[in-house]
Amino acid sequence: MLAWNLFGPKALKLDDLRPAIADLKAAKWQRFTDNFLPACICSSGQDFGFHWFDDARWKTILNNWRLLVTIAKEGGCKGIILDPEHYGAYFFHYPSMRERLDKSFAEYQAKVRERGRELMKVTRAIFPDITILMLYGGHSMAAISEPKRTAEERRYGLLPAFVDGMMEAANERAQFVDLCEFAYGYKRREQFLEAYHSIVHKAMRFSLLPELYRRRIRVGFGLWLDYGGGNNGMCVISAKTTFRPMSSVSHYNGHWRSAMAMFGFTRTSLISSHPAICPMPTCKPSRKRGEPSGWSSGRGSIMREEKRHDRNWKEYSGRQHRDKGDQQRGMDKEEEEGLYQDPCCS
Repeated sequence: MLAWNLFGPKALKLDDLRPAIADLKAAKWQRFTDNFLPACICSSGQDFGFHWFDDARWKTILNNWRLLVTIAKEGGCKGIILDPEHYGAYFFHYPSMRERLDKSFAEYQAKVRERGRELMKVTRAIFPDITILMLYGGHSMAAISEPKRTAEERRYGLLPAFVDGMMEAANERAQFVDLCEFAYGYKRREQFLEAYHSIVHKAMRFSLLPELYRRRIRVGFGLWLDYGGGNNGMCVISAKTTFRPMSSVSHYNGHWRSAMAMFGFTRTSLISSHPAICPMPTCKPSRKRGEPSGWSSGRGSIMREEKRHDRNWKEYSGRQHRDKGDQQRGMDKEEEEGLYQDPCCS
């Protein structure tokens, strides 16, 4: 599989993958119109002594990445799904990489960021308006799961620099969407709101380019229909064997749509990273006419704006927790009356 060999030592050939392009072109999509190719870049099967300073290895990686982007473009896909999770290979874990080549964390950050730029330069030449979905971005990983660890200690401490490099070299038409893999098990509206807040605001602290990150990042939430069902997969014969009955899925959809509406999102599309198992809605922000531009206004520094938003968020969350018995009606009322407005999307 191309997706699991991109960072491997073998240079793949486009001619060998032409049948895959033909298959994609032959598919007559009706409802699943936005399709993506996976890119799983940290698996043990493609390790073979990988380190970020190996220029010869990186030439092979650029070749393989070029093939992936070419197939996505010619096959009519919307883009790729970037999965940086460590599947037995710890490319974004600084202590593990340092064992292979002893350099400072700052040197690793600079090199990983450079590698991200190189990948996007190749992408920009072939597929300038690509959409890159990230099962989780390095910034949100730090903000949500490891907020108190230092960058050198985090399991994915080098990933934010990689994403920063990709963003700074990408064409302006390219889009980056954090799909928040942590949301698979979410069932309550406040969980989605807090995840959005973490991805858009808290995660900026872990970026080397916070203003660029804030401008380019988009938010999406994954819907894994049989999440928690173990390795048995989804049984289409009996709904009782699935983790979530369809009524629960409907309840979930209502919450993420409600959360997105609250933050000014107006357009959604349905995608799938695992065929027939993981349809994921992604959202694009818009601003209503006459509303302030907030984060894009340029007034004050990023950190002052973020602190102000944190205060607003705490006040807002406090009001909601004091009114748990009537939370939904209270939130809708606040939205209608304009008592709570998100400074980045308002």
